[in-house]
Amino acid sequence: MPIPYIARDDAVGSSREATSRMPGMPSAKDAVFYGGLGAMAVAGALEWPVALAVGGATWLLRGRKTEPRNAGGRGSADRETQAGESVRQSG
Repeated sequence: MPIPYIARDDAVGSSREATSRMPGMPSAKDAVFYGGLGAMAVAGALEWPVALAVGGATWLLRGRKTEPRNAGGRGSADRETQAGESVRQSG
């Protein structure tokens, strides 16, 4: 059976392509929090469904806070005006 030859450049390019689509590394604070949840679940201090629910809810709530606020200095009134204009133009 022939063994395929992979050049170093092919491997580097493939790994960069694969890792470019992955999310960034978590912060140390998040790693400690989720690691603590996992350790408590393994030790039996928390049942694993509870630890999973707490971790998932925390992840969802923290994820919403990372969205950019007022991108470009526009407020909600500007967005409503733009939405109204786009409806009027298309209708």
